[in-house]
Amino acid sequence: MASITIAHVIPITKGIGKERLSYFTSQPIAPGMLAMVPLRNRVIPAIIIQCETASDIKSSLRSSDIGMKKIISVREGYFFLPAFLRALEKISDYHASTTGTVLESLSINAILSAAASIKESAGIIREHNGDADEAVAHEGLVFQAPDKERVASYKSTIRETFAKNESVFFCVPEIRDTERMATLLEKGISGYTFVFHSKLSSKEIVRRWNLALATNHPVLIIATPSFISIPRKDIGTIIMDKEGSSSYKQERRPFLDFRTALQFYAKELRAIFLYGDTLLRPETISKYKTGAYASFLPLQFRLLSTAEQLLSDMTRPPAIAGGRKEFELLSAEAKALIANTKNTNDKIFVFAARRGTYTLTSCNDCGRAVLCHSCKTPLVIHTKNKQQIFLCHKCGYMEPARDQCASCFGWRLAPLGIGAERVADEISKIAHERPIIAVTKDTATTKETEARVRKFLDTPGAILVGTERAIAALPAAIEHVVVISLDSMFAIPDFRINERVFRLLLALREHASETFIIQTRRAEDQLFQYALKGDLMSFYKHELAERKKFGYPPAGILIKISATGTEARARQEMETVRNFLDEYQMIVFPAFMPRARGAFTMHGILKIAPEHWPDSALLHKLRRLPPALSIDISPKHLL
Repeated sequence: MASITIAHVIPITKGIGKERLSYFTSQPIAPGMLAMVPLRNRVIPAIIIQCETASDIKSSLRSSDIGMKKIISVREGYFFLPAFLRALEKISDYHASTTGTVLESLSINAILSAAASIKESAGIIREHNGDADEAVAHEGLVFQAPDKERVASYKSTIRETFAKNESVFFCVPEIRDTERMATLLEKGISGYTFVFHSKLSSKEIVRRWNLALATNHPVLIIATPSFISIPRKDIGTIIMDKEGSSSYKQERRPFLDFRTALQFYAKELRAIFLYGDTLLRPETISKYKTGAYASFLPLQFRLLSTAEQLLSDMTRPPAIAGGRKEFELLSAEAKALIANTKNTNDKIFVFAARRGTYTLTSCNDCGRAVLCHSCKTPLVIHTKNKQQIFLCHKCGYMEPARDQCASCFGWRLAPLGIGAERVADEISKIAHERPIIAVTKDTATTKETEARVRKFLDTPGAILVGTERAIAALPAAIEHVVVISLDSMFAIPDFRINERVFRLLLALREHASETFIIQTRRAEDQLFQYALKGDLMSFYKHELAERKKFGYPPAGILIKISATGTEARARQEMETVRNFLDEYQMIVFPAFMPRARGAFTMHGILKIAPEHWPDSALLHKLRRLPPALSIDISPKHLL
């Protein structure tokens, strides 16, 4: 008769309060295997993390008043590597979440659904030996350089890793980055390069997964971060490119920061871990300065450019027309550039930070803005079918544009702000014969964006007007880049806004080969000079000093707790949480735009010294909070 084994498992699903569940089976099992188990009225996948024979724990089983259920089926072989399971506990503690919820975020549904057909990884689990090897495996490496230089170094690193008979996991933040990096990195090793992202069909994900696991030669896996769970036994290097991308931070529970998650995993694998970007986050630079990270190659703090750099001060006295001051949307420098390139067939990319025609409408009588009825967000004027409409960018509410103020019933509504549609219209007035192509979230899907950018590149003398959506689709170099307006971004009360603007300006500057123009009404702001000069060191010095004043990262770890519901309930819940966490001096406030889709959101912020997180006492309290509250460790923003 087969012996009975008790399996302790982590359920791979959300909404389970318990970290572990227990089942029995007579099948041969081991930690790392995938099991299908009954839970309530359904069958869910679960990962086995511990096994005990029933005879060894007979007394505790007898005293238990809970009936134990039987495992339905077990898949043989490692479904997750032991190092991955060890990292799960650290990742879940850091993010104040459960291992099951974290595992669900780091698992691929297509692979779970096809578990029976998934092959086991070829070879044996890689082990590091030697003091020097172990030292390298435990440190994080950082690499700051322009894209082209990073790619060249990555190629060398991949081949050196292959020479050691080890594989590379190359992580990128977004789907469009996977194919781009594959094109740049796979030359000569295309047969050993595997690309993964969520847009692939389930069938194709399973096919590539099995091929990657069955290949005896070291492989290069280029993927978005959730594919890190692939149980390839010989991963010796993990590279996270575009380290500063906000896409590495989840916007849903458990709000994982994939940079932190993969770093924990690299430690458990004893693998080399490398961050790379043109501009590393201030948090990463701070750790580099304190010795927590080492440099992969000397970090570049001065970025060179072949383009002429111009700053247009838009506070200059406006033109006078018929005794009335005229608002100038285009600077003299921008107008001259458009005129001077008329016969050269040079291309111009014109960047506008906001969508729409006018980004705000205000009443000249009472001073109130036109707001969304649902979420009280300022409505943006768009042009649709040659008619102007008010559109809410937060909830999607739409109505015909009106002339009368809903507050005072006055007739002096004034459209304000600079949207991409307005920029395109203004340029068309002085560049009648030149093709003008617009790319915004409202006017083009991702696929349409790529098509419009290709059209722009194929059309001599074309002008592309776009928001951030257009930047990623642009090639390495465009002759001329003009930043029409991003001053509105500084109105966002976000402690990361300077970093975001600076990163955006550097990306635009890197695209310009001949001319780079920034228009602003904040010409005195040193941030623009840092960007024009490519002066990263001065930016870091100023930014880190400012954040230290207020205890923002990297000076402190922020924990954001949020309650959403009716206004009365949200406020009451956050007051209860503040009392529960009284010793941590939580700051409570409404969200920046608290109303959305009929609900009201309140936030609470805790500031913890980085060396004290995770704190076991605080972690215990956070895990006792009602599941309706969301907990975000190191949030992307405080809005």
